[in-house]
Amino acid sequence: MQKVEAVRKKDAVWVQQGSRKSQTEWDGRSNLSCGALLRREREKRGISQEKLSRGLLSRASLKRLEEGEIGWTKLTGDALLQRMGIAVDYFEETASGEELDRWRLREDICLLILSEPVKAWEKLVEYREKYRYREKMEEQFLKKMELVLCLLERKTQGEEISSIMERILKKWQKKSVKEDGIVRTSREEGAEEAVLLKLGREAVEETIPGGLKNGIGKLWLSPSELEAVLLFAMALEVCDRKKEAHELLEAVWNYPKIHQWEERMSVLILPQAALLFITFAIKEQNWKGVFYYGKEALELLRRNYSQRYLLSLIEGLGMVRGKTQEEKEYQSMMEGFGRCFRSIYQWLHIPEHRMWQGIGVENTWDVGVVLRMLRKFQGKSYEKAVYDDGEQVITSRQLMRIEKGQSKPSHATYERLLKQYGKNGGWVATIVETDSPKDLEARQRIATMIGFGQWEEAEWEIKKLRGRLDEKLPKVQQELRLWDAIFLWKRNHALEESLEMMKEALRHTMPDTAGRMPEWWVYQREEAMIINNMAAVCRKLGKLEEATEWVKAVLHSMKQQRTRTGIAHTGYDVLVDGYDILLVDRGCIDEALKLDKEALHIYMKSAQIRCLASIFYRIAWNTYEIASQDAEKREEHQSIWKKAYQTSEILADFMYDFRHKAFLEEDCRRKKFLN
Repeated sequence: MQKVEAVRKKDAVWVQQGSRKSQTEWDGRSNLSCGALLRREREKRGISQEKLSRGLLSRASLKRLEEGEIGWTKLTGDALLQRMGIAVDYFEETASGEELDRWRLREDICLLILSEPVKAWEKLVEYREKYRYREKMEEQFLKKMELVLCLLERKTQGEEISSIMERILKKWQKKSVKEDGIVRTSREEGAEEAVLLKLGREAVEETIPGGLKNGIGKLWLSPSELEAVLLFAMALEVCDRKKEAHELLEAVWNYPKIHQWEERMSVLILPQAALLFITFAIKEQNWKGVFYYGKEALELLRRNYSQRYLLSLIEGLGMVRGKTQEEKEYQSMMEGFGRCFRSIYQWLHIPEHRMWQGIGVENTWDVGVVLRMLRKFQGKSYEKAVYDDGEQVITSRQLMRIEKGQSKPSHATYERLLKQYGKNGGWVATIVETDSPKDLEARQRIATMIGFGQWEEAEWEIKKLRGRLDEKLPKVQQELRLWDAIFLWKRNHALEESLEMMKEALRHTMPDTAGRMPEWWVYQREEAMIINNMAAVCRKLGKLEEATEWVKAVLHSMKQQRTRTGIAHTGYDVLVDGYDILLVDRGCIDEALKLDKEALHIYMKSAQIRCLASIFYRIAWNTYEIASQDAEKREEHQSIWKKAYQTSEILADFMYDFRHKAFLEEDCRRKKFLN
């Protein structure tokens, strides 16, 4: 009982970190792993602790974070990585239920703010009241949203949004808004401008102490912080301080290039900057160079399969006076893409215009949900699940609260629970020790080469990567084994041998599922990839039932994980694609079509839309096949499959998906769907 009480006291520890209190201290390998990665990448770039931490946390706190002594939170941790130009979607992480609930509420604000600003304001107020302790990035987000609402009020002059402006003004009355030496505390002439500038400065200075006096070129900033600078530039322009506004805008546009960001990072800020260039040009009727910015941002979105601010950019570019015939043709092409995306948004009842957060959760796992799922996988009750080698780790009541997201365990407790559930092989480290950005980039290149059948190139990349990896680690062994299996399948056509090798790879991190419920296992990205490949091989071998059971298990698992955020984990789209084919092979076309439509709704919640063209083709194909089996449905369904097929073609063009485009343009398909 004394041991249990000691654990209870440890789990109740509150650690002050920045402006937010973290409910527990994660004191194990998770912190050490995250901190080691952060330190390694910082030192590689020659950045001092003081410069990297500036405005987010103290140098001493960053030192402790790098040494694994204090808890890693997703928002601050990811912001630190992004400040170094590292795309955080490379990594799989774990977070508390509360962290993900906060993300979801911020996402609701983003979805509402441009189309339903009053509701967005209500959510913003709810956020402040519900979460009294906030990290600096959270506070900056809220101030940015307040500034957006003020800017919208000036643009729309609507009665409801004007009432929001009044509330913000009253809030600032208490702070004696002072601008140019004049104190204004009511909605008199100039008061609104003073509020805009004050809000803009405060949003910036939340993470950039001292503001922008010396520029941003030598600062280490994340896309979310650069967005605050853009909003301040917009406030300056509204207040007729055009020179300062344009200087800030140019500085943000050039920032990714100066700091050598890769495109997957640049796409988080350049579309917003291009939109501001267009906004300024329209207001000032000065079109010099603005077409370049709009086109650069749109091409960046196309190359990175992203819908971030896409429709807003297309509409904005359409208002720019194109000079050359080439520019006019480009505008016309973009208008076609705009009609296509607008049609998709309207069909799915998705806001056509919204804000986007700088940090996503596609690879983030909810600690409580993880523990609940693994307990069910093992078939254990709360009472039996709290023991490790006969020793009680926590009480069943504590475990119940953790699973519900009401509290967060210490990492020592979390690790012991994972161990008895059979989850190991790298899982306990939030960011795996071997996952450097360089290695992850190499892994993506290898996957692309294998996809295109570039076997010699892939072998060479694998050989180089092996030299940097510790092959004793289970996850490394798993990945190398999977590549060997894919080579056997794709190049040597040894299907049975390949399937057995994939199952062997899976066992490096996953226990035997005999007598258990595999749908409750928490599948990591690599495990999901293995099962997707296993299903494809099983299908070729005629083992449709086995393939179906595996894919269904992973999709069920992913569904549990998105309960807090609504966002599907990485790999969901690929699994759905494979499952659709399996269902069709088994004659379950109605079920396949239902799956595709559900997946489309889920998939469009993310900025990444890489498989969108493929989903629309499957909808076209399945709708056509259903109508073929029932003549009465043919006329009813014809417009659906025709529109879905044409949408798939347009999307393939938009994303430069030449393989899918060639697939669609084969005569047999065009005649089938368009005649």
